[in-house]
Amino acid sequence: MNFSKRLFVSTSCFNINSLTNQIIEAKKIGIKNLELSINISKQHYYNFNSIKTEKMKFLLHNYSPPPRKDFVLNLSSRDKKNLEKSINFCKKSIRLTHKLGGKFYSIHSGFSADVEPKHLGAKIPKSKVFDPKIGMEIFFKSIERLLKYAQSFNILILIENHLVSLKNIKEQSDNALILSNPKDLLDFVSYFKNKNLGILLDTSHAEITSKNLSFSKNLYFEYLGSNIKALHVSRSKNNLDLNLPIKKNFWFKKYLNKNLTYILEYNYINKKIYNESCNLLFS
Repeated sequence: MNFSKRLFVSTSCFNINSLTNQIIEAKKIGIKNLELSINISKQHYYNFNSIKTEKMKFLLHNYSPPPRKDFVLNLSSRDKKNLEKSINFCKKSIRLTHKLGGKFYSIHSGFSADVEPKHLGAKIPKSKVFDPKIGMEIFFKSIERLLKYAQSFNILILIENHLVSLKNIKEQSDNALILSNPKDLLDFVSYFKNKNLGILLDTSHAEITSKNLSFSKNLYFEYLGSNIKALHVSRSKNNLDLNLPIKKNFWFKKYLNKNLTYILEYNYINKKIYNESCNLLFS
């Protein structure tokens, strides 16, 4: 099975936050490629020259590597200072992606809300939400700037779909989560018609969101087709995004193809889980 160029493992899979130790553990397992995501200590932001010598491929995802001072990365922010900080952070990540030899940099969709760190992964209070049309307009302009910047580095920009939880629906804040459903995602990529723009589809987010908003999860693949360039691979349980390893007959199996990049985004990884996932995705 020749999957060495198409299969990555997120650093979120490791229960250690030292990038050096994550690489050591990855090699023991037989992992060839890493997506640098959450679970990397801030001290490693300035040590990326050392990993260029590793015989591994690297991708960067969203808020990684983390800045020394935390903030909410939001490309739909009404706060001009936070918006510029978000765009400049993404530009740094684009440059680092190029430096590390990556093909794309993936980013979360924006929030049409004044989001604080405590809201991430939890419910967003209705009082914090603003008109989604305004949030979408700001997000489009932000992506337009990043696409222009990334073009000079020959880096693709991939947008990850949001998860709409029951908490968000109950709080009536689901509109704050830009680009969470297939139609909006399709409208987004159709607007730009840019070969350097695509979708990173989180399969667990898609599964939960489709259930909570009462539509078929298959619509993500049927609507978006080749606009989907990569998958965040994991399994939900009891309508919760638990980042569990996939099992036999996983729901998106029929949509796999040789052009997709797969990124395992599990809550834990070992040699057995990694090999089983390889067999499921590439057999």
